[in-house]
Amino acid sequence: MKIDIKKFSSRLHELMKENGLTTYSLGNIVYLSSGAISRYINAKMKPKRTTVEAMAKYFNVNSDWLMGISDERETCSSIEKLDNIQEKHLILSDEQISLLLSCLKIQQIQSKLLIGEENIQLNDIEVILKDYMGK
Repeated sequence: MKIDIKKFSSRLHELMKENGLTTYSLGNIVYLSSGAISRYINAKMKPKRTTVEAMAKYFNVNSDWLMGISDERETCSSIEKLDNIQEKHLILSDEQISLLLSCLKIQQIQSKLLIGEENIQLNDIEVILKDYMGK
């Protein structure tokens, strides 16, 4: 995983300041110690991809921006992305729409798993995979 540790630490500190968070409070949110958050802010430790994604989701920013590999800070939701596709008058087949919807459901499950939500059921994943495989 590419990451600019200096930009990551600076951007994380900026987001924490904007949201009035301490190392302790952010640590509680992303299930890390305040010491780990402090090491990130001081560019002493490189975060795992799952940590970056959980933080990006919490702050509603682009994870590539947080890692310092993109200048595009804002992220748009999957629904907004679909709206953008429709605005450009792209014509999608039923199969393409079904595939997009399956991908969106998988993305939602991944997000829940990343932030540790426990209400995800194995059955949810099985249903999505069956839909995707057309069975």
